[in-house]
This record gives sequence, C-alpha cells and structure tokens, in this order.
Amino acid sequence: MARRAGRYRGGAGHGGEGLRAIPRRARAGRRVRRRRRTGGGLRGVPARGAGRLIMDETYIAGVGELPQGRSSLPDTMALHAELARRALDDAGMELPQVDAVLTVPPRTDPYLIHAAALAEHLGIEPAVAWTLEAGGAAPMAMVETARGLIRGGGAANVLIVAADMPLGAASRDAYVKTLAEAGPVHPEWEVPYGPTVPAMFALVARAYAQRWGDIDEQLAAVAVHDRTAAAAHPNAHHREAIDAAAHRASRVIADPLRLLDCAPVSDGGGALVVTGAPGARRVPVRGAGFATSHMHLSAAASLTAFSAGKALDTALRQAGADRRDIDLALVYDCFTIAMLVNLEDLGLAERGRARPPAQNVKRADTTNYELDKTVRYVREPVGRVKRLSAAVVVNHRTSVVKGQTVSTPLSDAELAQIKALVNEAVGFDAQRRDSVSVISIPFNESAAETAAEPAFWQQPEFINLTRDIGVALILALAVLYLIIGVIRPAIKQLTTPPPPPEPVFSTAGPAMMVDAEAEADAAEAQPEEPLEKVRRFARENPQVVATVIRQWVNDV
Repeated sequence: MARRAGRYRGGAGHGGEGLRAIPRRARAGRRVRRRRRTGGGLRGVPARGAGRLIMDETYIAGVGELPQGRSSLPDTMALHAELARRALDDAGMELPQVDAVLTVPPRTDPYLIHAAALAEHLGIEPAVAWTLEAGGAAPMAMVETARGLIRGGGAANVLIVAADMPLGAASRDAYVKTLAEAGPVHPEWEVPYGPTVPAMFALVARAYAQRWGDIDEQLAAVAVHDRTAAAAHPNAHHREAIDAAAHRASRVIADPLRLLDCAPVSDGGGALVVTGAPGARRVPVRGAGFATSHMHLSAAASLTAFSAGKALDTALRQAGADRRDIDLALVYDCFTIAMLVNLEDLGLAERGRARPPAQNVKRADTTNYELDKTVRYVREPVGRVKRLSAAVVVNHRTSVVKGQTVSTPLSDAELAQIKALVNEAVGFDAQRRDSVSVISIPFNESAAETAAEPAFWQQPEFINLTRDIGVALILALAVLYLIIGVIRPAIKQLTTPPPPPEPVFSTAGPAMMVDAEAEADAAEAQPEEPLEKVRRFARENPQVVATVIRQWVNDV
C-alpha cells in the first residue's frame, strides 16, 4: 500500500468552508503500521501522532445519487424521496430504522422546515428533523451534525439529503435571480449595482489576474480537467469532451469568465446514510473542519484568498494526518476561478501558480474489472395526478309511515361501504394524501313536488304574452296618431285651392286708380313665399303629390 493512503473530501460555500478526511486504511478494514515522525508538519499542522483525535464512531453506510440534468420526477420533494430510498437501499436499511433526517433548504420548495416535510412525505416520525444552511459546505455540515447526534446518543441512523430542481421546478432565470438575492449578492451594497453570481466571481478572477498575470490558460485547463472527470461519470450532466479551443470559443458570461467556466444549472443532488455501526462496506469519517471568512464579496478581506485552508487544518488535525497524506482532493469548483483560489488556500499549490490537479497532484492508475450489471429502464406515464380530492353527497332514505313520508339518514356502516366503493372508483392513494368524503343529507324532493302551482296570471307564459300585446298596441296607436294628426292635415292643406282674390272698388279719382295699380304691380314683383310655392306645385302636379303622400304612409 502506498504511504500516502488518505482520502479527503472538501466542500466550500460562499458562507464557509468544510472539509472531511477519510483515511483509506480504515476503509480497507486493516491496520497499517506507520513510522512516527518527529518535528512539525506542513503550514502549522502538527506531526502525525501529536494531539491525534480518533473518531471512529460514525460511518457512511449508504449513498444515493441520480443522473444530473433535467429530472423526470414531478417535483423537488419527489426528488428528495427517491434519493433517500436509493441511499437506504445501498445501506441495506429500511425507512423505520431512520431516527434523524437532515436536509438543505432547496430554492424550489416552500417548506420552512424542509426536513420535517420530507419525513412526513416518507411516512416516518424521526426524533430529529433539521434543515441546515451553510452554502457549499452544507453537506459536510450535515455529516458533522450526524456525528454529533450519534456520538451523543441522539440518533443511531441519520439520513442526509441535499437536492434541488432549478430546471424542472423553476425557470433558469428565476432560479439564478433567487440564488443571487438570497445568497452571495448583498441586498444593500451590491444588488443596486446589478451584479449576478457569475459577475461576483468574475471580480475574483480580475483581482487574481491583476496580481498574478494572465490566467486564461489556467481557467481553460481547469474547465478541461473537470469535463474530463465528468465524462467518466455516468450521472454527470455534460459528458461531451472539450479542449482549450472549445473553452476559448464559448461565449463570455462575465469577463473574463466564459460559459465553460461556469457550473451548469442542473436538477439533482445526493443522499447519505450515516450510522454508528461499523461494517465491511462502511467508510469511517475521521475528521471534519470548518471555517468562515465572509458571505458577501464586499465584506471580504481579500479577493484572492478565502478560508478553505483553515478548514483543512482542522480536518487533518482530527484525522491525525497532514497534507502529504492526501492523494485525492475533491475541491468545490462552482467556477473555474474558485478551483484556483481554493487549491492555493488548501496549501495544495503555491500562490499564483495554481494549475489543474492533473499538474499538481500525483496520479496513480487503477485497473477496474468489469462486472455484470442489470440496467432497468422505467417509463413513467404521461401525466401524473399529484393529489385527488372527492366529495359524495347521498340522499336520506325515505319511507311512508302512517301516510306520511319520513326521511332517515344512512348509517355509518352504509356510508363506509359507499366510501370504499368511491375509493376504488377514483383510484384512492393514501401515500398521495388523497381525500374522499361521503355524507348523507336530505334532498327535499317531496317538498318540491307538493308545492302549489302558481295562478295563470303569475305564470311566465301569460306574462310574456301580455307584454307582447301591450307593445303591439302602443305601436298601433303611435301610427294612428301620426296618420290622423300629422299626415292628414298636411294633405288637406296641400290639396285645397286658395280662394279667389276679392275685387277692389275705389271711389277715388284717376290718381287713386293709378296708385292701386302700382301697388298691385309691386306685389307681383315680390318673391313668392315657400308655402305658396308648395301650394302652386300641388295644384299643378296633383298626381306627384299623391304618390309622395302614399309613399309616406307606406313607410310608416
């Protein structure tokens, strides 16, 4: 066995850093004899054997994982439940054996205490149901919480689930906006300037480049390294191979970060079962460490150094190991620049010279022999009922007693039979929290049948007929008034000839006669009145006037 036989798992979030150390010798089930060193370790880490804390009381017994990407499950709670079942199957346990549930609050589920809601969904009542938030270090924080519960006697088997559905349960833009508002972007000092989460890490990349020079080649190397590792994992979201040219060709998201510098938005997660009982396939948790420097970038003491190294120091001190024992480091890398900064913080690379792990960490080849496996494909039905609610109302039983109709409600047994029949008809499912209610009330049909018939003048048919006759009479009266009062006098006035002019006799002399003739000539010279024109036209054209009057009458 190689001398550097330790395995270390790291996780770092915006709000803190978390590391755990799992020596491989304990996983192999045999003790490795070591030579004690003298003197101090690296970067202030005590030598092995100095102040060593042995914590073999907790073990990771099962792991649950699903393919990352867009999930086919209906909602975030279903994703948590499926991960939990897979982890328990891997541990060889059943749900009733779980006495503590720990979760991270997903952004796409509204529950205040999500762990309690998950336990309720699974149909269990654990003694502990807690929801923890620690950014990227939250999974390791839950493992550390499980260690404390097991060592203190508060739990024996702890179920840990961390998952979310930003693609299936929310839009990509809405999820990223929620993540920024609730996470690393300060609502007062940073949000007014409009930065996104990639923009905040782009500031880190700018500061790193300003201090150490051009970093495009380093960022591309990290992206290629991570995609190479993803291509070998069957559950990875993107498994297509990329190279440095593909990285340079990807579009800029927040200069200098490009699309392939950013972690994809994916549905997925994972689950663990932590227990206090050892076993052949169970991995002991030897050490865990945490450190917090800042949550918002505006409060950071440095843009190129965080606190992952302090967390690793604590984890190594608990495990009784040092950095020379590390042969595998899984580093939090939400953005490629985070990998570079964390590698330097962890003491795995010199400041300003961080490169992809392939260039800084010793590589060993392992030969895996293929084993037979069974692959099962489950095709889900199109459409799914999330919950069903049904209500059934049954009439009272009626009977005639002494000439009177008596209404009697159905008994509880009869209602139970009807409810059972309805459950079968609608496909009742208790796990889906369906609800079916059956009640018995009188329908009052007898009272409706014996109601007195209204009088004929109160019936709708009579009322409608009276309204129609009244409207016809009003129209007829209006037409009659128009003919007698308007049209007839006008016709009479137009057809009556004017009376002849009366002769004018004068006793005056010849001068008076001349004056009378002059007045007559002046009257004839005056323009004719409109009414006189109409009268003259009627006298001269009686047939035309008759035709016009007839047309008027027909129109009315």
